[in-house]
Amino acid sequence: MKRLNQTLTGWQNYFDYGSLSRAYAAVNWSVLELMRFFLRRRHKVQTRNMWRRFPAKWIYEELGVFKLRRRKMAPTPCATV
Repeated sequence: MKRLNQTLTGWQNYFDYGSLSRAYAAVNWSVLELMRFFLRRRHKVQTRNMWRRFPAKWIYEELGVFKLRRRKMAPTPCATV
């Protein structure tokens, strides 16, 4: 989990310019599916109802997987004349 979160954080920091919402959504979706696949093999469960068995909220909150999000930019101070 630690290596996965480091990789995702590094990817976000490197590519955090421009319009990235679609790219972040695609990466988040891929990470969720890979985590579900890993958990399915680890716990030896069938592929049915994987959304209920391992929901996204549980993967992000309980397991602590990093979710890519657009960081809010700090407002730039206005120069006073």
